[in-house]
Amino acid sequence: MKKNLIIFSVIVAVSFAQFGDGTGTTAHSVMKTGFGPRPAGMGSAYAGLATGVDALWWNPAGLYQLTASEVLVTHQEWISDIRDEYLAFAWPMSAKNSLGLGLNFSSITGIEHIDENNLPVGGGQEPETINVYDAMLALAYTRQIGESFGIGISLKGLYENLYQVTGFGGSADIGIHSRLTPSFSWGVVAQNLGGVTYGDSTYLAPIQARLGASLRYPALLFGAYFAADVCVPADNNISVHAGAEVWPFEMLALRAGYQTGPQDITPDGLGVPAGLTGGLGFAFDRFRIDYTIAPYGKLGLAHRFGLAATFGERPWKGSNNDKGDETEAFTATERTETDLVPGHETAIVHEPDSLPTFVQASGSVEKPYRASVSRFGANFSIEVSPTPQHETTECLVSQPYGLIIENKGDEWDIINID
Repeated sequence: MKKNLIIFSVIVAVSFAQFGDGTGTTAHSVMKTGFGPRPAGMGSAYAGLATGVDALWWNPAGLYQLTASEVLVTHQEWISDIRDEYLAFAWPMSAKNSLGLGLNFSSITGIEHIDENNLPVGGGQEPETINVYDAMLALAYTRQIGESFGIGISLKGLYENLYQVTGFGGSADIGIHSRLTPSFSWGVVAQNLGGVTYGDSTYLAPIQARLGASLRYPALLFGAYFAADVCVPADNNISVHAGAEVWPFEMLALRAGYQTGPQDITPDGLGVPAGLTGGLGFAFDRFRIDYTIAPYGKLGLAHRFGLAATFGERPWKGSNNDKGDETEAFTATERTETDLVPGHETAIVHEPDSLPTFVQASGSVEKPYRASVSRFGANFSIEVSPTPQHETTECLVSQPYGLIIENKGDEWDIINID
């Protein structure tokens, strides 16, 4: 099945390449650039990584990786008084289902009003200025299939006010994502399938396909992530995106990337440096602050700022989070990192019929283990025992989405990093 899906992904990308000569023929162009300073700092290579609330725009299928609810607020300061305000929320509503909600508002202010004869409009020496703006509302749903595969769809409502012309429309994103190993994942997404109507005329949205892959090394320093995407737009040339995020310290992330589009990076355009991106991330407790900068040649610099936060946890299959005094037996099957603070390895507890694999904390441990989870109000009692041995370690933790299981010889310790 996975082989067929990879073949399907390549076919989708090649098919979109047939539209590659329609430059400038689409509407609502803000959707070409994407949202979120973290993906932007990595060269906009995010379809294959697609972790956290950022996946809502880059590949909604990646929302199955959420371990907790996340909210993101960003501000983007483009060149020429172009600004974006973006709000996103992602909610892992059950063990296999996730929802996402996003809202973007873009504006361009201070545009000089010139008529068809290149004369100022307004009756004075200086032309009057006008403002234009657009908005987008997105609702996403993601379903996890198996242990490491997700399929997601996002529906978008579009609005655009171009001074004397108003446009309404809609579009959809459809994506798939798979984490083939703990280190390697890939994803493909078809974006902006729809259009915008202005009066009696209808234009396509900036339809594009993205095929991406990523490598994750949470145990390298405090976490290292590498990603690459190929973007095939219907109205422009194919672009390649690559980037990296490294956490040299537990609270600090460094990001860098390069992209060959959608901006023109030829010597006659903005120049080769216009493809560079870079940024920082600061994580503390359940919050993360992000900043990204990108040069656009003679047009100047673009800046993105973001604040992300997590709360709650994904409900576990077989448990009832509304009732207390219930005990369930689960088998831990894999390791994954928290989306908010990469570098913290967590053991995620899954349903009993899953096959155990391994856990990583301060080193790789290939002993499977079983965990007994008892809920008492807001607290959980966790018992962990390596199999087939019967040693147990017991502790009391609060909201244990963030746990590290450490193997110290014959002893297993649970460390709460919540």
